[in-house]
Amino acid sequence: MLSGVAGVLYGADAYFSFRQYVGSR
Repeated sequence: MLSGVAGVLYGADAYFSFRQYVGSR
C-alpha cells in the first residue's frame, strides 16, 4: 500500500518536473 502511494507521488513529481522542463524552453 505504502509502496503504491510512493509510486503515485513519484510519478506525479516526475510529471510536473517534465511539465516545468517543457515550459521553461
